[in-house]
Amino acid sequence: MNSRTFLLSLGPLILLACSHTSQKASDRNPNSVADISMEQVSSELGLTTFQLESMNKVFADFLDSEKFPTEFCSKTQLDQEKKVCQLMEKIKFDLTKIDSQKVHGRLKKSTIAANQSLSYGNAIRLINNVDPKKILKWSDDFITSDTCPRNLTAAAARKLEEVLVKPEAFTAIEKLYENASKCLKPEDEGYEATHFREALLRRLKGDNDGAKKSIQLAVNATNSDEKGRVLFWAGVILENSGPKNKYWQKLVEKQPLTFHALQVWNAQTKDPLEMINDRNSFDIVRSVEGPNSNTTFTLRWVEVFYLTNRFNAGDKLTKWMSQTSGPIPKATVMYFATLATARAKPHNTISFLTTEVIKDPTLLNAQVLKLLFPIPYYDVFEKYCDGIDAFLVLGLARQESAFDPSIVSKKKARGLMQLLPMHAKRGKKRDLFDAEVNARIGIKFLNRLIDKYEGVEFALAAYNAGPARIVDWKKRYPTKDLVLFMDLIPFKETRNYVASILRNNYWYHRLYVNDPALKRDKFSDSNRSSHLVSDMLAVQMGRKPTSLIR
Repeated sequence: MNSRTFLLSLGPLILLACSHTSQKASDRNPNSVADISMEQVSSELGLTTFQLESMNKVFADFLDSEKFPTEFCSKTQLDQEKKVCQLMEKIKFDLTKIDSQKVHGRLKKSTIAANQSLSYGNAIRLINNVDPKKILKWSDDFITSDTCPRNLTAAAARKLEEVLVKPEAFTAIEKLYENASKCLKPEDEGYEATHFREALLRRLKGDNDGAKKSIQLAVNATNSDEKGRVLFWAGVILENSGPKNKYWQKLVEKQPLTFHALQVWNAQTKDPLEMINDRNSFDIVRSVEGPNSNTTFTLRWVEVFYLTNRFNAGDKLTKWMSQTSGPIPKATVMYFATLATARAKPHNTISFLTTEVIKDPTLLNAQVLKLLFPIPYYDVFEKYCDGIDAFLVLGLARQESAFDPSIVSKKKARGLMQLLPMHAKRGKKRDLFDAEVNARIGIKFLNRLIDKYEGVEFALAAYNAGPARIVDWKKRYPTKDLVLFMDLIPFKETRNYVASILRNNYWYHRLYVNDPALKRDKFSDSNRSSHLVSDMLAVQMGRKPTSLIR
């Protein structure tokens, strides 16, 4: 069958609204949102089916490789093909990133002053190559510099956390942060990170007055990277109810999908699901009218990619549009979301809707919540859960792969639970792409981590960052406050990872725990469930939580 015959054979594409999403999403809900075909889309784009076939390959190949088709676009004569080439030019421009600062070589004592004004990110990268014991020895040399900004000094303070078990490390960190803060401005890249980190370390040490001073500075950052965490801890550390309510209200309004927002609602004994269910649902509209017609043109091409099973290209084009276009009407956002869901590609839906909710939190309603937290492969996970909360495993798989069993990470992790080839042991690497094999091995590995580190929260951190690091982190940050420990984890990726899975775990319980369609024959051992999630669920059931964090 040639490519043209293949395109014509696809026929109409049925888009489905979703409540549950499974491996057979198209079989779960018969409600049709729209019927579209290649003939219809090609007509709307002003191209013949043959011309659309040609452009489809060129456009998809560009999105997959990010290599602009210069030869093709230089020869095209058709206005509609020129329009696609212009769109690709725009995408190419937006994807181009230039870092004007470069880090050369290794840091020496003699080059500290010369590197002080590196960007905060580059300063962190440079300092990471230095032994923390050497940083401790050089701590006085970092604070003699009068250069502004002093990002290298702030980065050195972060690096010293690796030897935090030494009493002199805390003293050196305090001096470094104080020196770095003297010429930091709220708009500087390292302003929030420096003051926020100092606030958490001071709270860990029991210095509440110092923690208040630091967190009040951190919330003033205009260049923010972890605003949700900062607002949460501002409410915790500032005991006065006025500031606490102000910061917490801003958090739940701006970032309602985060773990920290759930912690706020938990502390206030409010039910987020009840508030979300009270919001109206949205219509699902295929096109954007008026001045945003370019969005409609882009949407037609997303449809083409989904019709021809070029899901990666469709996902990339959707992400680009979401990140670069102006506000998209909610009805059209819902249409984009159901495009992926109807083709059993929940990872595309999750990625797109998460970006849209971050841009516009008012989009979050019961309709969107179910699309964000689908339950593919639930029966597989439940089959092997072996005492672990099955919704915890579902939440981990959502974070690891967004339920794409064929995904491979940059570190060569594979499948639903992103397992490394070594996890296959006597099996073959390709077996990890089998959902059932991946779930069985992944759950067994998670079980071992829970046993070893005596807690789900620690096990999740080990699953992401590697088991060897957890022992070190528990020594560095000795606290019974699990949220404080989580937010002190030095890797931003791991901080976000653990918080996201716990958030997922909570919502899966709230949305599906009483679903009669799900098998719930196995009940999780309390030691294999998240203590933080159990506390939040207890509040919703009217029980008293056990958590010490308030």
